[in-house]
Amino acid sequence: MPFKIKMYWILWIFLGLILVGSWGEFSFAKIYKYRDPSGNWHYTDTPTDEQRAEEGEGNKSEFHPISWDLNRYLEEKLRPRNSLEKARNFTVTIQTPIGLGSGFFIDENGSIITNRHVFEGDKNQIAAASQVFKVETARLEQFRKELFLFAVNLVQYEGLGEDPQMAHSLKNQDLDSFIRLYKEINRKDTAHKINSERFDKLMEDYHQKQEKLDKLKEYLQNAEIQADNPPGYVTVILADNTPFEAKFVTKSPDHDLALFQLSGYKTPMPKFGDVLSLPAGSRVYAIGSPLGLSHSVSEGIFSALRRDEHGAWIIQSTAKVNKGNSGGPLVDEQGRVLGVNTAKMMRPGVEGISFSISIHTIMEAFKRDLK
Repeated sequence: MPFKIKMYWILWIFLGLILVGSWGEFSFAKIYKYRDPSGNWHYTDTPTDEQRAEEGEGNKSEFHPISWDLNRYLEEKLRPRNSLEKARNFTVTIQTPIGLGSGFFIDENGSIITNRHVFEGDKNQIAAASQVFKVETARLEQFRKELFLFAVNLVQYEGLGEDPQMAHSLKNQDLDSFIRLYKEINRKDTAHKINSERFDKLMEDYHQKQEKLDKLKEYLQNAEIQADNPPGYVTVILADNTPFEAKFVTKSPDHDLALFQLSGYKTPMPKFGDVLSLPAGSRVYAIGSPLGLSHSVSEGIFSALRRDEHGAWIIQSTAKVNKGNSGGPLVDEQGRVLGVNTAKMMRPGVEGISFSISIHTIMEAFKRDLK
């Protein structure tokens, strides 16, 4: 009997050691990422040969495996030295079908705030392009009428009205056919040669204008499609340049705001500042990826709070907001988020005026989606 009791306890001790060992292996398992020849990212618990070599050369480089806790991962890898570098940890670069923008995590559940125009296009730019399209379309139509009148005068001046093919091209206002037939006329006089070259040059100018107008029309059509069909996913790039895929959640119908979700990770979460009590002259900082320069910081002065046509609080400051910078956070000196960078004033003789949508408007716009 004593022998059986001893064997019973030995068995339990042995099983306990196995469980502790497997738990330790599970708790400290590393996740490795690698990119295949097609450029796709993969995540696995098995390191590549290069990663094994890197781990074996601990004296040469510090290895930081990606874990589900991205907040801790970025803290340990980047070791921010001040509040602004800490703010960069919750800021992301966003890659969309139309280019690069910025965004930031607003909670630890992977919710990402950005601007709608990051994937829809700048509404002011689109409106301006639409106006240009209308004006240039009217000008091109007037130019076409002048070309047709010029062709009619040529026929009368040179006595070509009896040519049935030429008469048919004018009747159908087919200027390309007309200029081809006119150039084929076998006449040696100087007037015909000058008129032919002149008409040829005018038609070349017309086609160049038409080509530009077609491209502008295509741009406007694509902008309309993008506005009606937001991308299902976008690529978000962390402060250490690690890419992830984030899912589209929703966009605000009234404000230049959109919400994406990076699922399955604990993400860096910012603290929020009280912009409603911020005194004028306070220093503020815009963080983002202007012109693709990831996680850049620009300094400015808080000027005033204003209301837009929908009643939202808009922050006016002098922090530089350039292409690619919009969608990123506007923070105070403590790195607390005041709002999302949205636009800058672009008029002749106007500099240093930028606008951000306040954090209060963001939270109100997505109160049903942020939990």
